[in-house]
Amino acid sequence: MKIVHIAAEFSPIAKVGGLGEVVKGLTSALKEKGQDVFVILPKYKHLINLKAIKNLKLEKRQFCFLEKKRCQNNRIYSAWIDNVKVFFIDPDKDYFDRNKIYGYKDDVNRFLYFNKAAIEFLNERKEKIDILHLHDWHTAFIAPMYKEFYHKKNVKIKSFVLSIHNLKYQGLCKTKDITNIDFSGKHFLTKNRLQDPNRPRTLNLLKGGIIYSDLIVPVSVGYAKEILTKDGGCSLEKVLNKHKKKIKGIINGMEYHFWNPRFDKHLQYKYSEKTTLQNLKKDKIQNKKLDRKNVV
Repeated sequence: MKIVHIAAEFSPIAKVGGLGEVVKGLTSALKEKGQDVFVILPKYKHLINLKAIKNLKLEKRQFCFLEKKRCQNNRIYSAWIDNVKVFFIDPDKDYFDRNKIYGYKDDVNRFLYFNKAAIEFLNERKEKIDILHLHDWHTAFIAPMYKEFYHKKNVKIKSFVLSIHNLKYQGLCKTKDITNIDFSGKHFLTKNRLQDPNRPRTLNLLKGGIIYSDLIVPVSVGYAKEILTKDGGCSLEKVLNKHKKKIKGIINGMEYHFWNPRFDKHLQYKYSEKTTLQNLKKDKIQNKKLDRKNVV
């Protein structure tokens, strides 16, 4: 199967927390099982860990698409991160030329731009995709865009998966933010589309991903149950319950090649399943002492 992941993070090159670890671990595992997998990521100019990229290649110098009725130019790069191919979208705008991945007033505009650039890139390549896997609100709008507009174009996508890593962040925006990327924001301002449950004039990008995706994957079985409750649903519990049949909680896995105490470069005293219990205790105590020393 051809599986494409579109995300805001990918460990170890651009990571804030668990999202980046999950995308990296999942794509690597799928690749090892023989699936055709690649990732699309923003090119964060000041944040990407260049030491992890030894083969960065300029794929396309001029990649244009319309935004606000004007053609915006992007460069497309690619690289192999371990065994996974990653495409980077690098716009002329300063959207990803920041000191942080998130935390700016224009975050919605930044990631809506990335959403459109990503789907336009897939459309230009005439990709035929079995699963397009989206992650959190940052890429959730791609599902509504495709099912409302792009399904008649060159890119063909059989099904959408939306992983919910943190329901608290939902990508609230105005209709004009959607209009800025040349779609009708008012078109989505209905209860059965992106209208926020508590703010009738506001669009909710994560809600759009929930409604338009074919499968919703919270990051654990427990979290899948929690988000259906009033306390854990963050105002989207009614929407989630309506689409309950699409929800399947899957616990985050672990990438054993990376989190292996036998090879972990961060551990001075390494150990494995062959280490005796007595030596294991000693090694762990020594590692903790060194860790405290480094923190101080």
